[in-house]
Amino acid sequence: MQIRDLMTPAPIVATRETAIRTVLDSMIEHNIRHVPIVEDAMVIGMLSQRDMTFLAGALDLFSDLDTSFIDSIIDMPLSRLDEMNMKLEGDVFTVDAGDDVMVAVDILINKPVSALVVTEGPTERVVGILSYVDILRWVRERG
Repeated sequence: MQIRDLMTPAPIVATRETAIRTVLDSMIEHNIRHVPIVEDAMVIGMLSQRDMTFLAGALDLFSDLDTSFIDSIIDMPLSRLDEMNMKLEGDVFTVDAGDDVMVAVDILINKPVSALVVTEGPTERVVGILSYVDILRWVRERG
């Protein structure tokens, strides 16, 4: 079984210039937990629901302040997360769409990640996301 058979295709992606609010809105609207960050069509990082929960918790510390302060934070581009000690780049693992699913299973077991960015071809164009949930669904369907 190839990764392309299990992945969620055509994922929503963001760039360093994408507003934090846009990523949050996309995650809620499309019920997704991971958004790859790309630069020049290459994946440079990934934001997770966990990252956004951390950010929301940090912003909750300022809940007694004027809401315009919080709005100004979430309207900032993702690149500003680096200044808040939220690592935007790195710690992203990729697999090729043509790889056997066991390649992804090994990475998910051995690395502290819950999803992988799926790329394809020599340019490593982002074509999907494969999460542990996708693999669990596959296991359940197999009986």
